[in-house]
Amino acid sequence: MNEFSFKKHGSIFFDNPKEIQEKAKFYGQKRTEANAQLHKDAPEYDRGSRSAYVDELGVTAELIAIIFFDQQNILFEVNIIFDEKPVKFADIYTADFKIDVKGVSNANELRVNLKTHYEKEVTHYIFIKPQYNDDDELIGEAEYWIISALYPSCWKINNKADTPFLFMPIIEAHNLYFNEE
Repeated sequence: MNEFSFKKHGSIFFDNPKEIQEKAKFYGQKRTEANAQLHKDAPEYDRGSRSAYVDELGVTAELIAIIFFDQQNILFEVNIIFDEKPVKFADIYTADFKIDVKGVSNANELRVNLKTHYEKEVTHYIFIKPQYNDDDELIGEAEYWIISALYPSCWKINNKADTPFLFMPIIEAHNLYFNEE
């Protein structure tokens, strides 16, 4: 059963990919710089050499999520996306839900930070995988998946990464969560 008025999996189309990519680069870099100091106190969040990529992907996904909820005509509030410090709360709030936005890379897995999964008060995750052309430019399309925050507790744990995370391959997620659509 879908608790939202839209599909839990699909595509998002948007008109301003260059602007989104420019903002994501700028604010992703700001996050990376600010996080470098924070990682001294909380090394479990350090993604090592991938930090800049992860921060830019996160901002990209957050910007696309705003477009998505706006396209769905859902009233929502957004936490501070352009804050340079990690946010300890949900990224998007609707009347009924607290949603955390997660960017999906080419790893083809849905991933959630192990520690923050159990610390953040969220009801759902929306995973967003932006699409790029061969020149690594956004093309105005992204794929999304939205699931209950209860599910990742049952996923596999990767403790070997810079930051331990819960994960599920996208193909498995489709079989478990999205077959009814």
